Amino acid sequence: MFIYKICIILFLVGICKGDTGYGKENCQATIQTLLKKSIPQSIAKARQAKIKAQEDENHNQGTVVAGIAAGTIIRDFVRLNQLSVITTGAALDTIGVAVRNAGYAGSRARLIDNPRPKCGQSDFSAIIKREIGQFYGKNYQKCLTSIQADKLNYDLKESVSCINKSKFSDLSKQIDQLTKCLKRFAGKCSSHQH
Repeated sequence: MFIYKICIILFLVGICKGDTGYGKENCQATIQTLLKKSIPQSIAKARQAKIKAQEDENHNQGTVVAGIAAGTIIRDFVRLNQLSVITTGAALDTIGVAVRNAGYAGSRARLIDNPRPKCGQSDFSAIIKREIGQFYGKNYQKCLTSIQADKLNYDLKESVSCINKSKFSDLSKQIDQLTKCLKRFAGKCSSHQH
């Protein structure tokens, strides 16, 4: 009875090795839902958010660059028009200020980037196809060790790292849930392997 109470307490904090609701059938359904619906939707949402954020940043930096360029041209035009004689010193001063402003504008223009992320669903799918197919095949019946599941978790998160910056995002949580289900099978590996 005492051991039973300890197991209940450990179950409540998620340490007990008993069934925690992710039975084999439950996990297969969860894996299918995550791979076919939830994770692809989260990747698409994160990708769109990343594109929108980069487009906004590009707009902000472009506005700064255009302001610097327009301000420099207007200031130099007005300044040179006020001079009755353009001396070498005035010309060099104007060129120096223009070069300085161009350098500053260039440093801001460098922050403008292609809004399309360089990672996403295809990278994630390639890892799923290679790794999960290798261990589970079509019906998720083979064994995956806990270490392999942890490496898979890392690889999957890395494959979408350019659009998924937070370890607390829905996408990260879904990858963790997928790995948890895959690890569920790992406990059965020792009894099925020779």
